[in-house]
Amino acid sequence: MNDKPTLPTAVAGYFQADHDRDFDALVTWFADDAIVIDNGEPFRGNDAIREMFASSAAKFQAKTTVLTAEVDGPLVKVLTGVEGNFPGSPVELVYKFELTDGLISTLNIKLA
Repeated sequence: MNDKPTLPTAVAGYFQADHDRDFDALVTWFADDAIVIDNGEPFRGNDAIREMFASSAAKFQAKTTVLTAEVDGPLVKVLTGVEGNFPGSPVELVYKFELTDGLISTLNIKLA
């Protein structure tokens, strides 16, 4: 793993938009038919993805920090530290991205 990760544009854009709480910008980094699996629950398409992230941000007020990243072609694995007003905070989460044509086609978020 790299200590100072260099992320693909879409992944870096995703984390910046998440940090800015700009969920309209966040979904621009996803393919139209993308799927996000958050803690085992799937969300498909930009409207569902936008709503999931906006709802989660409002509820938990989580702050995400990228710790390390591995890039293997279209596959990107990012270890993050997340803190907020949720049980067990802070936690480490693993974000597994799959990119297609420069956009996020799949994102799977799980506890590290």
